[in-house]
Amino acid sequence: MELGKNILKIRKDNNLTQDDFANKYYVTRQTISNWETGKSYPDLETLVKISNDFNISLDILLKEDDKMVKTIDKKVKATRKYKHLLIYVIIFVCLLAFVGYKALMLNKYHEEIREDIDTSKIFNKTLTIKDSKYDGDYIIFGDLSIPNYFEGYVDTESPSTFRVKRDENNEVVSMYSTGVQTQFINMLNMKNMELATDDGEEYKPEVTNKNVRKYLDNHNIKNDIDLIKHIKDNYYFKSNIFTSKNKMEINYLLNSYVSVSFPSFDSITLINGKFNGYIFNVSGSPKGLRQLHIIKDDKQYYMVLGGEENTSDEFIEKLLSSAKFN
Repeated sequence: MELGKNILKIRKDNNLTQDDFANKYYVTRQTISNWETGKSYPDLETLVKISNDFNISLDILLKEDDKMVKTIDKKVKATRKYKHLLIYVIIFVCLLAFVGYKALMLNKYHEEIREDIDTSKIFNKTLTIKDSKYDGDYIIFGDLSIPNYFEGYVDTESPSTFRVKRDENNEVVSMYSTGVQTQFINMLNMKNMELATDDGEEYKPEVTNKNVRKYLDNHNIKNDIDLIKHIKDNYYFKSNIFTSKNKMEINYLLNSYVSVSFPSFDSITLINGKFNGYIFNVSGSPKGLRQLHIIKDDKQYYMVLGGEENTSDEFIEKLLSSAKFN
């Protein structure tokens, strides 16, 4: 029996007019007539309702109606196809949203990073210091003794710690200053680290100090030299949409640290051999300015040198070759 005849039988067995049947399934009386004469078919949802309403299985309802079975089969396949298409669309939209979010993060990241030093020349050379003896007087600061090659230098009248040398016109031609402080890396290990932006507002990075310490440990960064080498290779790294938020935030923190700690230096010279350390170089200074750092334990022994006569590599090598720890 064909589907149309089954629908006709169901309607008459239940004493329903075509209008009654049409109202029951929200269609017109003409639609019911078309169903019963085989000119059209109910959709799959309506067939299921008819099956449930009159307690007749779909197998019996569709029995011997091959045309309708094929139609339903096509609709089912089409439905599956649309479902797959919908899944693909959802995946695409999610991926698009992810890419958009990461793009916004990258834009914000690159806008906020301040590129204060030229990383292409962060290391201009390496000085290897060999040991030599010196029989003259020493300048002592902390545990480090530096040979006194600074004859004619006098204290400044201001509270500045610089000692200066003047020419016949009383103009300062060279200067130096010494000191001892904790290594810069300890800034990143502070329990309550605070950085400030250019406008003076406090900047609190989202990464915790625990994250930073873990990052330093994972990269075997033990002192300032390790940190400087790491910054050289990772400063302003080229991020992409797959870069994790944590990595971007830690890199931002490292860059902020560079901006705060190394704001006016053009390049860095590494020191090895007798001592381990580095020199910050300011090539733009008319009289020359170099800041020498010797690393030992958790301290840095620094010496600021200004003026042409005491900022050359030869002078610094001579100075360090005779320096000694007490």
